[in-house]
Amino acid sequence: NEIRSSTKFEEENIERISYRPFDERYIYYTKEFIERSRLEIMSNFLSKKNLGLVFRRQSPKSRGLYTFICSEMMADGYIRSDNKGGEYVAPLYVYDMEGRKKPNLNRKMLDLIQSNIGNVTPEELLNYIYAFLHHPSFINRYGQALKTSFPRIPYPKNRKTFDKLAKLGEELISYHLLEHENIDPYQISYLGEGDNIVDKPECKDGKVYINPTQYFGNVSEIAWNFYIGGYQPAQKWLKDRKGRELSPDDIEHYSKIVIVLKETDRIMKEIDKISFE
Repeated sequence: NEIRSSTKFEEENIERISYRPFDERYIYYTKEFIERSRLEIMSNFLSKKNLGLVFRRQSPKSRGLYTFICSEMMADGYIRSDNKGGEYVAPLYVYDMEGRKKPNLNRKMLDLIQSNIGNVTPEELLNYIYAFLHHPSFINRYGQALKTSFPRIPYPKNRKTFDKLAKLGEELISYHLLEHENIDPYQISYLGEGDNIVDKPECKDGKVYINPTQYFGNVSEIAWNFYIGGYQPAQKWLKDRKGRELSPDDIEHYSKIVIVLKETDRIMKEIDKISFE
């Protein structure tokens, strides 16, 4: 309270933050106002073009691997819904005081990979890693180890396998950032008469009801039940808006979420066809 009363609020300190999967909020971001600001890491996202890998050291096996992507904004509590360890954010690039960027990659590791398969860009390597972190067989095989340790990504066996996984990882990232060209919110209908206020969300027969009379149609059970980290985004996003009226932008955004979750399941099945041994 003392800090709040003595703080002179400046508009330039208001920043976007990845609060939950597909749920962007705003934060007043200063070292004085935020107890654990992690400025040395988060500064690589403030008004800078970047990608960040959000992951956990402790991941309950039943919900798959805790990992997600963020872009050009900070992340906190993004995929974690319990108190079993914190989240880590690894920026793809780090910036110096003059705004120059360099890849946040281990040089020896990168040299070893390139000596085996040829030149790769930082983005291609991130795509490859992201695909592996969504590889169902990899998650199932090493699920017990992933509950207590960081994921260890296998080195690519050959260029062909690397390119396949990197392409699928790139597609996943594009969907998860809601940037993929195939995300068409009009695939999901929104029907019924009412006030658009979220009451008690529930899914029945491919329809997600936000109240007794209004619903989103053509929603798959896969999307409704899909986990990212500790959250089921198709459920969490609506529950966090209980009692609120959905705007046209909200309705469009939620439609995009359920499309992305269904596509994530599809792409993960494609990734699973690629052997990692």
